[in-house]
Amino acid sequence: MFKRLVLLVVVLLILSGSAVYAADAPAMQWHKGHGTDNAAHVHYGLPTSGGGYIMAGETSEGRRGSSDMLVVKTDPEGELQWQKVIGSKGKTDYANFVTETSDGFLIAGALYGSAGQRRALVKFNSKGELVWQKTYAADGNGEIRGIVETGDRGIVATGYVGSKQTGYRFIADDGEGFIMKTDSEGNVLWEKKFSAASHGIRVEEINSGFAIAANVWVNENGKDHQNVCLILTDSKGEEKFSKTYGGDGDDQVFDFAVTTDGGYIFSGHSRSPSYGTVNWDYYLLKVGPDKKEQWHKTFGQPRGYDAKYIHDESYGVKQTPDGGFIIAGGSGDEYPYSESGRDGGPSDLWRAYVVKTDAEGNLLWQGLYGELQGNNAGEYINLTSDGGYIIFNDSDTAGSMGSNNFGIMKIAPDMPDDTAPPTPNPTKSKKQSHAQAPEMQWHKGHGTNNGDHVHYGMQTSDGGYIMTGQTSEGPRGSSNMLVVKTDAEGNLQWQKIIGTNGKADYGTFVTEVSDGFIVAGALYDSGDQQRALVKFDSDGDIVWQKTYPSDGNGSIRGIDETGDGGIVTTGYVGSKERGYKFISDDGQGSIMKTDADGNLQWEKTLSAAPHGMRVEEVAGGFAIGANVWVNESGKHH
Repeated sequence: MFKRLVLLVVVLLILSGSAVYAADAPAMQWHKGHGTDNAAHVHYGLPTSGGGYIMAGETSEGRRGSSDMLVVKTDPEGELQWQKVIGSKGKTDYANFVTETSDGFLIAGALYGSAGQRRALVKFNSKGELVWQKTYAADGNGEIRGIVETGDRGIVATGYVGSKQTGYRFIADDGEGFIMKTDSEGNVLWEKKFSAASHGIRVEEINSGFAIAANVWVNENGKDHQNVCLILTDSKGEEKFSKTYGGDGDDQVFDFAVTTDGGYIFSGHSRSPSYGTVNWDYYLLKVGPDKKEQWHKTFGQPRGYDAKYIHDESYGVKQTPDGGFIIAGGSGDEYPYSESGRDGGPSDLWRAYVVKTDAEGNLLWQGLYGELQGNNAGEYINLTSDGGYIIFNDSDTAGSMGSNNFGIMKIAPDMPDDTAPPTPNPTKSKKQSHAQAPEMQWHKGHGTNNGDHVHYGMQTSDGGYIMTGQTSEGPRGSSNMLVVKTDAEGNLQWQKIIGTNGKADYGTFVTEVSDGFIVAGALYDSGDQQRALVKFDSDGDIVWQKTYPSDGNGSIRGIDETGDGGIVTTGYVGSKERGYKFISDDGQGSIMKTDADGNLQWEKTLSAAPHGMRVEEVAGGFAIGANVWVNESGKHH
C-alpha cells in the first residue's frame, strides 16, 4: 500500500562532513608515460567506458613548428593498448579534444588540407581503427577546440577560423570563433560565426541550444585586455546571448562546463590586478543560471616563490560529486629568474598543480604532483570511478621515450574510508563519524487537494526540478497522471494533470531532452490501461501524447533517451490488474524503442522477467533492471 502522502515534495541535501577536513592533498598512486621518440604534448584526456583512458594531443616531427596528431589509449592501469599518429609531413597537425561515443571515439583538432591548416574531426572505433576522417574548409587557418555529441547523435564543434598563423595556439587572437553542427558521420549540417569572440574553447548542449565558452578582447577605460565570454545559441547555432566576465587585466578561459544547478563554471588563468594577481594565477569563475557572476577565485604560488615570475596556468576543471570543483594545470617559471630550497622543487621545474574547492570556490586542498627529476606540467584532469582523479600531463619523467611524453597520473580519492572529519562524539568509530547524515536545507510541497503520490523526480538543466506521479480522483483506484515543475528553490513553475475520469492513469518516470521533457507511465485507452509517453515543452505545454497497445493492461516504468535521439522504454504488458503496481507479478516484461516523436520502431518481451524497472543504453545495446520469480530448493521467491 502507498503511504498517505498529501504533497509532492522536493528535498535538497548538503553534506555536513565535507572534504574541508581533508587538508592534505591525496597521494599519487601511479604515473605512466607514452608517446613517440619526439616531443609529445597532451591537450585532453578522459576515462573510457571500458575502464581505461584515452588522451589526445600532438607529437613533434622534429622540424621547427611541424607536428602530427597523437592519440593514446590505455587500460585501467595506464598501460598502452594502442597509439595512433595522423598528419602530413612538415605540416601542423594536432588534436585538442576527445570524446567517447557508443561505437568508438571522436577526436577534434586540426589537420593540414589543400590550402592550409583545417578544422578536423577523426573517428576511431574502440580498437583504434580509423573509421573516417574529415576536414572543413574556411578562410585562413583554423582548428576545432571543443566538441559535444548531441542527443540526435550529431556533433557540435567550436574553435576558430580565419587566422594567418598555424600550429597549436592557446588563443587565436586574429581568428573568428565559430559553432558548427555535423551529423554522426561528420557531414556539415550548419555553421555560424560568433559576433565578437575570436576563439571558441568549449561547447555544451543545453535545453533548446548550446552554451559556448570563448575568449574575447574588450576595451575598458582605454585599455585593451582579454575577458571570458559566455555565448548561448539556439539549436541552429543562432546567437541569442553573449556576455563577458573578468577583471581589469587579462582573464582567459581554457575549460568550461554546465553545472548541476544549471549555471556555468569557467577555468583558466588571470593576471588582473583587481583580482590581486601579479602574474598568471589560476582563475575559477562561477556564473549562475541567470547568467550573472556568482563568484570568482584565484589560486597560485603553491611553492611560495616570487609571484612576479611564477605562472600558475589552469587548463581543466570538473565539478565533483560533493558539488565542489577540481582544477588542474601547471606551476612553474619561464624567466631567467631561478630559485630553489622550498618544498616542491625549484621554481624552474614545472609541476602538475591541483586545487580542490567547495561549491563556493573556497580552497579545500591543493597539491603538486610529478617526480622532481624533470618537468610534469598538468594539462587536463578528469574524475575516476573510485572517487579519485586522473591527470594528463606533459612529462619528462614518465615513459621510456625521453623528455616530453604523454603523462597519465592516477590520484587517490580525497578521503579514504578509514579517514573521517572531527566528530563531537568520541565514542563513535572513525568510519561511523565520517558517515554523518546530511542536513535538510528546505522542504516544499505541491499537488492537488486529493491524495498525491510522487514516483520519480530529477534536477533540470535550468537548476530547477521536475517530478511525476499520480493524483487521486476520489473514486477507489482511479487516478490521473501528475507532473510538477519547480524552480531551483522548489517553488512551483507549472503543474499538469492528464487522465480519463474514473480510470487508472499515472506517471512513473521523467527525463529531460534538448527541447523539453518526456514523461512515462500509463494512460487509459481503448478499454485498457496502456503504456504511455507524453512529451512536454519547457513551459509545460503538451507536444505529443502516445499510448501503446499492451495485450491487457500495461505500464512503462523506465525510459532512456538514446544516442540517435529516440526513446527506449521498459515496463510490463499483459496484466489483468490496473493501477500503479510496485511489481506486476502477472505481467510480461517488455523493451520498446520509439523515434524522437514517440512513433514505435520495435518492441520485444523479456524472456523471464514479468516487469522491467529501469533501462540504460550501453555500448552495443541496452541494460535492463527487472524483477523475476525463481524456485530454489522448492521455495518460490
